[in-house]
Amino acid sequence: MIPPERIKIAEDGKAIFMVDATGDWRWCIDPDDPDGVFDAERYEPWDRNPEQLTEFLVHNTVREVVYGAAVRLRALAVPEETLTEILAPMEHVAFGAWEWPAPGYRIHMGGAVLAETVKAESGPGWDVEVVTSEFHRVAHLERMTEVHWRRQAA
Repeated sequence: MIPPERIKIAEDGKAIFMVDATGDWRWCIDPDDPDGVFDAERYEPWDRNPEQLTEFLVHNTVREVVYGAAVRLRALAVPEETLTEILAPMEHVAFGAWEWPAPGYRIHMGGAVLAETVKAESGPGWDVEVVTSEFHRVAHLERMTEVHWRRQAA
């Protein structure tokens, strides 16, 4: 997020309020459409995001919690049946059709655990990232023999 005091109205009338970590993507508001959010890859034209500003800000806040989590487990190409088992104690968070960081991306929540899922880029299955504040909250996942989890801690 760009600090409010640094947000300026550009020549095209848009005000960029967020840029991704690589600087490749940016998000803006248009004072003539205050509930809308627009996004674009650098040097590309703006597209209207399907989420309204309030939903977009909540969605992005949840993504920031995922990025900043102390504990994370990642697994690639998780089979559909196993994904169902992983997500069983969680609920899908029904954000709008925002397709960031990838089309088909979804967030699930349960207790003190968040999970991000997206269709695997290469081959069948799902790429899964599960985050929380303490390892004991996800220890049961590491006992799943059909999943190769990579453990990371902040």
